[in-house]
Amino acid sequence: MSQKTAVAGTGPTRRPVRWHLVYYLLAAFDLVAISGSLYLGHQVMGIFRSSVEINQEWAERLGDLSDLGRAAGAVNAPGNDVFDSHDVAEETARQATALVEFNRLMAAFRLSLDRIDDTNRKTLTRGVDRIDSSMKQMIEESQRIFAYFGANNPEAAGRRMATMDRTFAAVSAAIADTAQSVREIQRSHFHGQVNDAAFLGTFEYLFGGLIAVMVLGVMIYGHKIAAEFKRHEAERAAHLAQTEALTARLEASLVEANIASTAKSEFLAMMSHEIRTPMNGVLGMSGVLLDSDLSAEQRRSATTIRESAETLLRILNDILDFSKLEAGAMQIETVAFDLRDLLRYAIEIVTPRTNAKPVTLELDYAPDVPRHVRSDPGRIRQIVLNFLGNAAKFTERGTIRLSVAWGHNGALRISVQDTGVGVPADRLHLLFNRFQQADSSIARRFGGTGLGLAISKRLAELLGGRAGVESTVGVGSTFWFEIPVVAASADDVATALRGAADVAVAEAMQRVKALGRPLRLLIAEDNATNLLVAKAVLAKFGITPDVAGNGFEAIEAVRRLDYDIVLMDVHMPEMDGLEATRAIRSLPGARARVPIVALTANAFADDVRKCRAAGMNGHLGKPFRREELIVAIGDALAGTENASYREAGVSAVEVPVVDWPTLDTFQAASGDEMLKLLIDTYVETTQSQLAQFAAAIRTADSSREATRVAHSLKSASAMAGAAALSKRAAALEARASDGETIGEADVSELVRLFDGYRSALVERGLLAA
Repeated sequence: MSQKTAVAGTGPTRRPVRWHLVYYLLAAFDLVAISGSLYLGHQVMGIFRSSVEINQEWAERLGDLSDLGRAAGAVNAPGNDVFDSHDVAEETARQATALVEFNRLMAAFRLSLDRIDDTNRKTLTRGVDRIDSSMKQMIEESQRIFAYFGANNPEAAGRRMATMDRTFAAVSAAIADTAQSVREIQRSHFHGQVNDAAFLGTFEYLFGGLIAVMVLGVMIYGHKIAAEFKRHEAERAAHLAQTEALTARLEASLVEANIASTAKSEFLAMMSHEIRTPMNGVLGMSGVLLDSDLSAEQRRSATTIRESAETLLRILNDILDFSKLEAGAMQIETVAFDLRDLLRYAIEIVTPRTNAKPVTLELDYAPDVPRHVRSDPGRIRQIVLNFLGNAAKFTERGTIRLSVAWGHNGALRISVQDTGVGVPADRLHLLFNRFQQADSSIARRFGGTGLGLAISKRLAELLGGRAGVESTVGVGSTFWFEIPVVAASADDVATALRGAADVAVAEAMQRVKALGRPLRLLIAEDNATNLLVAKAVLAKFGITPDVAGNGFEAIEAVRRLDYDIVLMDVHMPEMDGLEATRAIRSLPGARARVPIVALTANAFADDVRKCRAAGMNGHLGKPFRREELIVAIGDALAGTENASYREAGVSAVEVPVVDWPTLDTFQAASGDEMLKLLIDTYVETTQSQLAQFAAAIRTADSSREATRVAHSLKSASAMAGAAALSKRAAALEARASDGETIGEADVSELVRLFDGYRSALVERGLLAA
């Protein structure tokens, strides 16, 4: 054991050699040396190029002086040639021309002196001034000679000839001296640049020597590194056996853990299936039982069965959610949604739990928090419902307030504050632990798994945030969570809700616009509520329809006007939609081929087949979404087969008296005034139809009229959000069409559901009491 410890390095330690740092330094040194050498080479080449350019410049100045000497000779020549030509005028003109050229060259040479340093410029300027002075004397002598010739005194002119020759010699000497000064300056510049290059060359040798030293240092230190590697290799070999043994134990533990996790997941999956299957039966059949005629005691028993099943289902969902969180299998999505609506619906879900207690549920939505955001609405709803459910469970009186505001670091803070029993300070840390509750008596009194808060905390963390609680015994508790969100727009939410339906709607609208004129559309509908909804939806797309109240009116309208499309209800008085369609198809000419779409609450596959057999081009079941309606119109215009229907059946879920999402959707699409008009129209017509239904079942041949009225009640109720009444009317329609007897109890049930619908609207302030 002592040997192993020593090998492991627990004895005297040596300071590790930081060889990588040394290599970094050497690399940096090498980079500097090479860069310096390249820089020096660049400077030397710059000196060479500069030397060439300067030598060329001074050579050009020597050439200019040579040209100046020739020009001076040309100025001097006429003074000599006049002795041969005796033509004073000609020689004077020649001298003037030569003098112009001489002065031009002198001016150019003076201008070139501006580009040199002051000392050399002064030297050359003195030479130029000397040339200029001598040239002026030579010109004066030439003028005297020309004057003597002009006075016919050649002897005097000859005597001035020697003087002019001396002045020309002075000009030539001045030019030669200036040229000599140029050569000396050129030579001085050249030697200076040679010296600069030689000076930089010494540094190149220095950098070369430094690089050689660096290479030698690398070789020496490389030897040390090799020795260090050998030492580390020996230590690594000593650790390897221990590491391999530990790895083997860890792998074995991991395999066991994976087997246990797999077994747990398989067990939970199996139990989920096994429990949910009978649970669906319990929930479904309890809902069916509650829809039937029960005594008060029987209804209480059926309600207890349903509530117990829902409690078991919530427990099962909690266990499965926590299992997913522990396994890291919980998926988070990011979509745009309406946060205010989500929280409002959460309150509505919890409200029934507080109705029997003096407890008020409130929503406090900060004005600076956007209504539309991007996050995971499902997980947020799950957390909020858990917090609200706990608050409703532990609050016997007072207020439960759901608040939304901005928290720390720009995160969205959602909190639920209650006036319940509160939690002792020493128990707060247990609340978010799995299978933990603040007090062991809570499970006995209120039930629960102790998983809800643990799941909520983990979900908040998955959303990138955190969760917590503040509580005072006897005062109440505040459960909160903060998550980052991104603001969105109503268009983003609409896009997220519609998804791919946007494409179909856009294509349908394009087909309508392609007509190049307003769409000519006829609606054959006898129910005022259904007609109001259809017209409101079409108005959103800029379509104003014509209306027919029954099949006869529809046939007459098609006979009079060339319509683009007809929306045909199936069940109408005097003549139904199927008969009207057959009659239209028998009309002469193009009017017989007008596209007809069934707009009816008959949503079974057999109903669709009947519509097809009658000659209809498509089928749209009520209630419909506005996107479905415009898509059906677009498909009919394009000659595409369309059948938007849902197979009906007995729902295993209890249908609410009021389908609030349907009303909210209509309100968002058409506005508050249209919603009020829809509700008022539905309430008025339904009262009349309930009386018609009661009268129809008392007649000898009641099946046909009862079927028609029940069908109208079914579709209109679905449009107006009276979900329970619509479902009940659909069941009575099916019974009436099968010839079954319908009694007064059935009418009473319809009236009861209608009264419940009206009461809910009155409570919401949507209908006058």
